[in-house]
Parts: sequence; C-alpha cells; structure tokens
Amino acid sequence: MPQVPILISGRISFDKVGQIAEQMSNIDYPVELALPYKYSDWNDIADYDEMLEELDKMSLDINAIHATHGKIYDETFLEWGRQTIKVADFFDAKAITIHPNNVKQNRVNMQIPAKRYIKQLQRETAIVIALETFTNSDRLFLPEEIIQNKIPMTLDMSHIANRERINEIKYTV
Repeated sequence: MPQVPILISGRISFDKVGQIAEQMSNIDYPVELALPYKYSDWNDIADYDEMLEELDKMSLDINAIHATHGKIYDETFLEWGRQTIKVADFFDAKAITIHPNNVKQNRVNMQIPAKRYIKQLQRETAIVIALETFTNSDRLFLPEEIIQNKIPMTLDMSHIANRERINEIKYTV
C-alpha cells in the first residue's frame, strides 16, 4: 500500500458550487479540499464536471480531499467514493479522508461491508483512502480498529481529547 508523508494543509470547504469562487479566491497555500459535508449537498451537485472546472479556476494546490459525510457501509459509497476519487485524480491529490460515520447499533457487523467497499475502491486508485480518527464509541471504526484492520488512517488530533491516547495511536501505527 502506498505511503503518504505528513501533509500540512489548510482546510477549505464549500457546500454549493456557487460558493467556490467566493470562498476560495486568494488561497495561496496547500489545501485539504473538503467537499460538501452533508451527503445531500454532495448529491445535489448536478454537474460534477462544472464543479471541477470552477475549482480548477482557483489554481489551488490540493494535497488531499476530505470526502462528504456519507454511509461507508452502504453500497452507495462505491458511487460517491468513485466521484471523490475523480476529484482527487483531477487535482493529483495524494489522499482522500473519509468519515467513519455514526452508527447506533450493529457497529461491528456494519464494519464488514465498509471494509469491503474501502478495499474495493483502494484497488481502483493509487490515491490513499484513509479513515479519519474519532473516539466516540458510536463511530463505525475507532482508531484501534482502523489499525487492526490495516486501513490507512488520517490521525485527526482535534477529534481526540486525550493526549495519551493520541500518543498510543501514533506509536502503534
């Protein structure tokens, strides 16, 4: 599996294509491009090529893509995951970060299709597809489970309040 070095980027985002020019003008540093947070907003984009054209006009240095917040245990992940890969490919991004979404029950059973879909998408691209770390127990994957399942990880220390746990995770990888 390809390794990605630590990338330092400023996070910029948009919810609607019409916001791109306003929110991203005058950006002169490497970025993590956060796609619309809500899956419904991502799904509402009528023309993904138009979105890519608008983003391309900004001449951004995009290191990584932060995917929408969709259900990665659902087969629809393959569709929106491939759309996300298309965005990452267009900008030569090195990594895609996805959320281990919230689940109320059957968390471990729902990990099975999620792992299968992540691995299937990873086989289709050289871009690293990584799960973001969260420590609340209703997340589909906890950091330790990401490590155990050998899934690439985006260690987001802002989501982990306990510094000792951050160090445990860092030194386990």
